[in-house]
Amino acid sequence: EGPVNLAKIRKVRSMVTLPTNTGVHIEPVSIPRRSDILIDKMVQEEAEGVIDAEWVTYDANHIEVGPVTLKQGDTEHTTAVLYLHGGGYALCSRKTHRSLTWKVAKNAQARVLAIDYRLAPEHVYPLALHDAVSAYTFMLRETPADKIVIAGDSAGAGLALATALWLRDNKIEMPAGVALMSPWIDLSHSLPSFQHMGRFDLLREKVIDHTVISDDRSHFYVRDNSYLKNPYVSPLFASETDTPLPPILIQVGECERLRDESLVFATSNFKSNPLQLEIYEGMVHVFQMLSTFIKVSDVALERFGSFIRQVTEDDGDMRSQRKLVWVR
Repeated sequence: EGPVNLAKIRKVRSMVTLPTNTGVHIEPVSIPRRSDILIDKMVQEEAEGVIDAEWVTYDANHIEVGPVTLKQGDTEHTTAVLYLHGGGYALCSRKTHRSLTWKVAKNAQARVLAIDYRLAPEHVYPLALHDAVSAYTFMLRETPADKIVIAGDSAGAGLALATALWLRDNKIEMPAGVALMSPWIDLSHSLPSFQHMGRFDLLREKVIDHTVISDDRSHFYVRDNSYLKNPYVSPLFASETDTPLPPILIQVGECERLRDESLVFATSNFKSNPLQLEIYEGMVHVFQMLSTFIKVSDVALERFGSFIRQVTEDDGDMRSQRKLVWVR
């Protein structure tokens, strides 16, 4: 594995906006950062400014053809999803992940708020977390917490879980659920699958960038390795408290490097929390992105949407359920 040219990768990915669907509507929005919240040694200037974001909705009766919008009736979405994209905290955007966000909107029958949180290495922890908290509290202005789900993939899924933990610890009303695809929740890479599944998975073993990465700093997202086991950086090291997290869905591939992180989190660290762990046979990291080519990816996205619908329409059963599902 050679060095990472972060600038070149970002330039290429900025040119990529994956296709969506004629029923998809995208509405840009700017979200003010919470200047009254400072997380873990932030300074005031880091809590200022706005976050670029977009609302993604799907309506089969809503067809955009160039400047013309054809509608055959309105669909009202009362559920809202905060979606945090993956990319190792250093890459991608709300635009690169539209192939996921529109399908989440469709399957969950929800509005999806996808944000461009601040990226590393220019912006290290806790700035992405601050942006996620700002976006969630922005949503609370118009949507009750029990109609909101925080979701994401890979690093974005780790950030989604970290956001839920921060809300719990700071006694802010938590969402109805947390839905995660291949969450990256152990930046210390302490579990066996990270090494053993390298021959199957798409993830690199380590980041090589001599301008930023060193023996004392193994990831773009952290200032130094002393942060690697901080629960808001690596939620694998968080603990249950008297206040449970909302119901959690974790989807993970059998053959991905990050598999064991989800297994340990679900079965050891949060063994009392309502949680549904789905392991997909033979699948790799964020296989849901391959739904154009792999049928089981569509199955996973349908189940992802179903979970969101269930927790936001819940009569109480979801708050006690624990499931392990093996999906072929």
